[in-house]
Amino acid sequence: MIISKLSPIASTQAGIRLSFLLIAVLAIGNGGGGIVAGMLSDKIGRKATMLTCFIFQAVLILLLSQAKEGNILAKVPVLAVVSALIGANYGANLALFPSITKDYHGLKNFGTNYGLVFTSWGVGGK
Repeated sequence: MIISKLSPIASTQAGIRLSFLLIAVLAIGNGGGGIVAGMLSDKIGRKATMLTCFIFQAVLILLLSQAKEGNILAKVPVLAVVSALIGANYGANLALFPSITKDYHGLKNFGTNYGLVFTSWGVGGK
């Protein structure tokens, strides 16, 4: 959901020109997030990694909602970091959801189970 709303939030709410560049920064974070989450989940476990990501994501979205023209959160470098971290959390979800689905439901019906998880993720984002 944030991918489609980040540019309008930045331009309308924070008054930033070229806000579409934040989407590019988000994509870079997305690429790194899956790798970092995979390594972290090997060290602290998948559930702990997902909980950490969900809490961190909630904080980032709260920060993004407070970005108003004129405050520190509306500065381009700050929004770029927030965008990259939001992207990293998105990438973490992409890396962790298949693994945790397999952990809880096994490999026998993995294709069906993960298909349902991925479909519900899309429906939840609408």
